[in-house]
Amino acid sequence: MKAVDELTRIAGAEATAKLIDRFGGTRLYVPVAAKPESELVAAVGMDAAVRLCRAFGGERIEVPRKHDVLRERILELGDRGLSRSAIALELKCTVRWVRHVLSSLGE
Repeated sequence: MKAVDELTRIAGAEATAKLIDRFGGTRLYVPVAAKPESELVAAVGMDAAVRLCRAFGGERIEVPRKHDVLRERILELGDRGLSRSAIALELKCTVRWVRHVLSSLGE
């Protein structure tokens, strides 16, 4: 998922996960400058917020839903040939969900 990759490159994996947990599925306004009292700083920390402000300051960004990110990761790992059980273990989800996602594509 390109949005997740870009957010991870800019803010880091941990901050991106926190951003998705807090704002997933929304259009988030990124301020021009990070302020300690802002929701963005509270969600991801000052360092990551500063990096996000530098990259997207004054813009609204689409924050992917956790569900969509998980689905993309399942598909990526399935393409790499991992078993359904291995995917479920790696992503901390159920084998049933992995099976559902993969079967929705006819795999």
